[in-house]
Amino acid sequence: MASSNVSPDRNPSAYHTLAPNRIFYRADGIRLQEKMGIITDIFQRILTPLYGRQDKALEQISQSKDRVCFVLYEGDTPCGILQFKTQLSNEYAEYGLQNSVEIKSLFVDQSQQNSGRGLGSSLMNKLFEEAPKRCNSFSGYHVTVSEDKKDSLLFFQKKGFKIVHSWNGRYQEGKLEHLLYLPFQAGQPPEEMSHRGESFARGTHKDAPELVHVTHDAHQDDILKMVMLSDGTFLTGSKDTTIKKWASSNRELVTIVADVEPGMQRDEYWVTDITPVSSAYFLTGSRNGNISLWTTCGRFVRTIPIKRPPRKGAHCMEANAQRVNCLTASINPTAPGFFAGFPTQFDFYNLWENRTESTTRVHERDWVFSIHHQTPDQLLAVVGCVVQSWKKKSDIWEDNGIILKEGKPTAPPQGRKGKQRAFIQDMHPMANEINTFVLAFLTGKVGILDVSQKKLVHEWSEHQRRVWSALPLESQTFATSGEDQTIRIWDIRKPASVHTIRSHVGQVTQMLRLDENTLVAATSPDDRSCGAQIRYYDIRV
Repeated sequence: MASSNVSPDRNPSAYHTLAPNRIFYRADGIRLQEKMGIITDIFQRILTPLYGRQDKALEQISQSKDRVCFVLYEGDTPCGILQFKTQLSNEYAEYGLQNSVEIKSLFVDQSQQNSGRGLGSSLMNKLFEEAPKRCNSFSGYHVTVSEDKKDSLLFFQKKGFKIVHSWNGRYQEGKLEHLLYLPFQAGQPPEEMSHRGESFARGTHKDAPELVHVTHDAHQDDILKMVMLSDGTFLTGSKDTTIKKWASSNRELVTIVADVEPGMQRDEYWVTDITPVSSAYFLTGSRNGNISLWTTCGRFVRTIPIKRPPRKGAHCMEANAQRVNCLTASINPTAPGFFAGFPTQFDFYNLWENRTESTTRVHERDWVFSIHHQTPDQLLAVVGCVVQSWKKKSDIWEDNGIILKEGKPTAPPQGRKGKQRAFIQDMHPMANEINTFVLAFLTGKVGILDVSQKKLVHEWSEHQRRVWSALPLESQTFATSGEDQTIRIWDIRKPASVHTIRSHVGQVTQMLRLDENTLVAATSPDDRSCGAQIRYYDIRV
């Protein structure tokens, strides 16, 4: 079959995807029976343990009478399967689905090692490329997913599929089976088929007078990090394990840098931090301790083999024992690298020498939440509830004293038991300052730390619950956000906040300043009634 994407040095049935080393091969029909061995092996390893023998399905693929199947290769390695029926289905007409393309198989092989690399998106995009060529006048795409496959369900929902019906015990006794559907829209990529954010003219919405735009369902779970890149875009990383790149100018999705693969939506893969290390590269960290290096354009470079804390003996949930809490680029030109904050320790990784240069044990149980340079040889680190100074001697970082002692615990936030320790959740230097920092506390307090005086010189307690994020704005102003679903704007010369932005769908987990007048916030409900939103505000108040 002819195609403008045919690789001239490959089989005529091979097609390139966006990634230059990814090739799709037809795996059905008499001419391509050699691929059936690959299909058979993958089906037996992945599908047979779940659904029983696959002889009939394999025979139907081989005969290629009513369906088409592709194998996705990366280099010489098969890594994914796409199979869909070319004979349109009216099986679910009673639920409003007529002349629909049925997705029979769409999954990534070796998902444990292939997670987060966009292979699932490559398979989905191949479906959108091929179905219009092979199916005439179809209405959309449908697939059935078991409730046991929550990761696959999330994957399809993230691509715009909606649940239209659910059966109890259809394939497995006592298990729900969901029917999902996505309407066909010609020439439109899957990311644009989901609901787009509505725009607001400033001052026309009574509950949010500064709100200028909302991106709905930006992620399926809390956004844990937002960061600007040198090319003018910004990144978001989420508990849904994806990393997305957004255009600041038009607020549109540029690309999904790291995607969740079917079967790989797990809490251990939360994206917990992102930080640029130069104009050309950025780093990401996850809850399970993985750290990855990427180019600014979003291309994966490599995994960083940094030394992690031991899992055994951790005074926290096992899932958090090696969590990457923060990543900070070095400012020492003779030792380009980065610091990584973990539970109980921080490491310095030398990117030139590709090794963990030092590991500094900081506490028996508390975590390193934040690391900031004062000089190339002196650091400030948030360790649990204190701010601590560290000084470099040779390749070792030594304790240089406490800058801010632990504050008093408070009554627990609503819905929680026990006293709330004064953990410092976020810390940033005020604009154009190296000795004055804004701090956000889980007790709901906000404070300004003067490092030279070793004390909080300003304190406020207006937030009703935990404060998740602090963002310096100008030399005298900053913003904070938290569990109480508000953003508060502060001026250190005032005894109270100068402005409050309310009416978020849930807690406000992260903020970012895009330019002089624009603040971006991430918000998501606790009950997961909808996905996380990115909200754009004009902050000229």
